[in-house]
Amino acid sequence: VPAEQTANIAEAGSLLHGMMPNNFTCGAYKLVEGADETAFVTAMQTAIQGNQWICGFPEKLLIAEVGGYVVVVFGHGDAVNPFQTKLTAAYPTTQILVDEPIA
Repeated sequence: VPAEQTANIAEAGSLLHGMMPNNFTCGAYKLVEGADETAFVTAMQTAIQGNQWICGFPEKLLIAEVGGYVVVVFGHGDAVNPFQTKLTAAYPTTQILVDEPIA
């Protein structure tokens, strides 16, 4: 999370691949009331796309809005794609904000 965005987070949780976080990393963020969700999403997208990956190269970035939470996921497509399918099935009101390959 970019430093300038940390004050916008009220609550957060994460889920990481046990051996290689670049294979699958997920963060769910409840933003403080009044925080600019679009600015938060853009900052997260920019930070992840701007990484210099050293070991393990994630393929896909997914950012979604789910019931007032921003869910940020990146990793290998074979991990991110099933997560996206299950997320949207479990929470039908999910809005996909970013779904793109990692450069």
